[in-house]
Amino acid sequence: MYGMGIDASHRLREVLRDCLADNPPTLPRAEVQALVDSALDHHVGGFLYSRLALKGAHGSSDHFGRLEADYRVNQLQYFQYISSLTPVCRELFARKIPFFAYKGLPLIDRLYGNPGERTMTDVDLVLHPHDVPTVHTLFQRHGFIPWEGVPHRLSRGELSVDLHQDVFRLDRIPSRASFVDAEWHNKIWKRLIPYEVHGCPLAALHPYDEFALLSWHALKHSFSHLKWTIDLALLFPPIARSPEFSRYLVALPHDSIRKSVGYTLWLLRDWFAHLVQDTLISSLVGNRTNWIERRQFQRILLGADVRYFAEWSFLGTMTNGRTQLAFVRDMIRGHVASFSRAL
Repeated sequence: MYGMGIDASHRLREVLRDCLADNPPTLPRAEVQALVDSALDHHVGGFLYSRLALKGAHGSSDHFGRLEADYRVNQLQYFQYISSLTPVCRELFARKIPFFAYKGLPLIDRLYGNPGERTMTDVDLVLHPHDVPTVHTLFQRHGFIPWEGVPHRLSRGELSVDLHQDVFRLDRIPSRASFVDAEWHNKIWKRLIPYEVHGCPLAALHPYDEFALLSWHALKHSFSHLKWTIDLALLFPPIARSPEFSRYLVALPHDSIRKSVGYTLWLLRDWFAHLVQDTLISSLVGNRTNWIERRQFQRILLGADVRYFAEWSFLGTMTNGRTQLAFVRDMIRGHVASFSRAL
């Protein structure tokens, strides 16, 4: 039997790999409790339920009722979010205020196709900085209440919306400005893909940009939750077939983004058996790491939760000492603020 920790996470990754290959395994009863615990901890309970239980591959266990509950909550929250967002998004389109949805919501719509499979704790909307106050006020008119001490985050009941001035959250971590290439950032906006779901008009990132920025986001959290890795595992195969994608990756504008993508591809290859060439990983990670960082990433590959890996990795992409000091200061300030809100 697997206990909680690295062993359970390792077994969970094996099960998820088989599910992604549309070959869900039948689980021995002795494994189920630890796997369910690990799946819920990594926010992939609904995904596991859908890929195992709904296909009759789970065997018999009461623990799968916990996965089903997670699956049902995901479905309910998704439709609550769509219902709440629809009048706001219609007004944004009518007033020609550009925006795009980022992370959970567009991934559910465009990758999963089944809202029960993907946990979504909030909705992230990215806007141009000068539009944020207007949209903030608009959400307040629709009953959302601003969070105290957290700029541009609002809630209505259990629903939360996070308004981003950019995908790197420069309003909260100003020292990340070195990651931003103005030309690439402008191209992201030009490549947006509008779509509509259940009458709610939205826009999403181009899949290439989505993969790069989701990789950066996963590294920002030190690859701590399999939820984000599953997102990337679903996104990668369709775009990997295009030779343009490899050229796009090599031309990414900053080491922090290139390295994020390189690490992600490494994870997808080692955890989920995705076909990724060593030369592509080397071209993205290459000499941008030192032996300490590489050793810590090897621990992540083995399933360890390596705290502050992201901070160490991003710090290594900064060549200016003043920028490095500013980044460390921003990180300390952010951790202190998070701790204060938790009190």
